[in-house]
Amino acid sequence: MSNGDLCRILRHGTTRQRAEAILRDGPDPNFVEPGENTGSAEGFSTSPPEGPFPTGTPEKVAADKANLFPNEGGPAIVEIEVPIEIADLADLGGEYRFEPGYGLEELLAIWPTIEKLAGRKLDVEGFTDQLLVLAEQVGEIRCALATDRILRLEIDGRDSCDVDMDRAKAKLRMLCARLGVLCNQSGQPEVSLYGGEGIIEKRKASLTQHEDTNPSEPSAALPQEEAHWWTVRFKNTPSEQGFTIIPLDSRRLPVTAS
Repeated sequence: MSNGDLCRILRHGTTRQRAEAILRDGPDPNFVEPGENTGSAEGFSTSPPEGPFPTGTPEKVAADKANLFPNEGGPAIVEIEVPIEIADLADLGGEYRFEPGYGLEELLAIWPTIEKLAGRKLDVEGFTDQLLVLAEQVGEIRCALATDRILRLEIDGRDSCDVDMDRAKAKLRMLCARLGVLCNQSGQPEVSLYGGEGIIEKRKASLTQHEDTNPSEPSAALPQEEAHWWTVRFKNTPSEQGFTIIPLDSRRLPVTAS
């Protein structure tokens, strides 16, 4: 598929055994889970990286599947780039579910040509932002190399998820460096991009009602910022790579005039 094609990145949470079969052969609408009495899958459910996630994040779905089927190699994420005109056929308003007559045939027809997992470039800034948001939802996140092609994400000391990609070590080092940059941008004590510990701060504009005013009055809405913090620890050298993100409490702060 040419770089000029407009594509949508979509992700599917599953087990490693099933992910390998999907990558090799494409989604199988006739797949039946072991012990399943409700029939075949009939389709292939995916979601964009930014959500929304009406049935849970791909990481959560993958972790749940791995818990149900512990002999299938643990959780895994299938990430694909699908032409927008095909993805739109499966759009349910958040979930992209490919079914017969709704994009599945088109997806299978181009499956050998689309970018899947190892072939795609890493959006370092976007992926880092997603990790920060995910940490607020699920707790502490750790990331390290499992093999030279696999990044392993551990979620709050309980679940883990393997992401298969080429040049995994180089991409992990890019993520570590990005976390260091965000720490330094937050105005905290400077952190070396080769490793250390720091604080990331992000602020988001919001409106709140003053408790002494009438909520129905437009002037009652006061501009505020919601501040979010994360503690970050990382190592980023040729011999050691990895990071930990720990969410801290967020709070609302009044907006001050510049």
